[in-house]
Amino acid sequence: MRTSPGESPRRDGHLVVEDLSAGYKKTAIIRGVDVAVSKGEVVTVIGPNGAGKSTLLKSVMGLLEPMAGSISLGGEPIGGLPANKVAAKGVGYVPQVRDVFETLSVKENLEMGGYHLRRPEVQERIEEVLLAYPQLKGMLTRSAGKISGGERKMVAIGRVLMTRPSLVILDEPTAGLSPKLAQQMLEQYVARLTAREVAVLLVEQRAREALEISQYAYVLASGEVKLESAAASILDRDDLGQVFLGRTEGAA
Repeated sequence: MRTSPGESPRRDGHLVVEDLSAGYKKTAIIRGVDVAVSKGEVVTVIGPNGAGKSTLLKSVMGLLEPMAGSISLGGEPIGGLPANKVAAKGVGYVPQVRDVFETLSVKENLEMGGYHLRRPEVQERIEEVLLAYPQLKGMLTRSAGKISGGERKMVAIGRVLMTRPSLVILDEPTAGLSPKLAQQMLEQYVARLTAREVAVLLVEQRAREALEISQYAYVLASGEVKLESAAASILDRDDLGQVFLGRTEGAA
């Protein structure tokens, strides 16, 4: 792992991934990956297609069992737990595709997020979501399959918040959105999560826009972390395009 000059790798946080190797069958896609995310901050993982970003997320979510290394949440090991148990520990996940139940209304989508709650609690949690995302108030009765891409993603995030997660994982939330809507998604919907003291792990192809709303970032390429640093430090680099590809001076 490499950091910007004068910086040291982080080793603590609400989510801590240490020396993680994971993949499929006997083939490791990621190797020796360290990632840490604290509550109240957005940490972004950027890198080219095939870098191993999805493998990292699937490992944290319990969809892949680590080959080596550890994953902990709030100091409690979660590496190797099945996805349903990882979710029960307080991890919310917003996928890149199939992020809403299209045949259900927006309100019903939110209710699905609180399916395990008692009925009085469900309405209470919906009110919390509407307070965070007041734009949803005017579309509660609309079909989730007939709203815009940006609105769908807001519904997906809202549904995840119904469980009051301590960690929210977002996989390419701006995929398919116009540049204007993508900017709005990151600045208004994603960055706003930090006000809830939620830890946010973001994987995003729009590197510059993601870094602008992040506190820390990791550059993943060829299955390894090539660079980690304060997001602002990476954003200020003249070679940001090369950084995105993991081609950084002094990188492994």
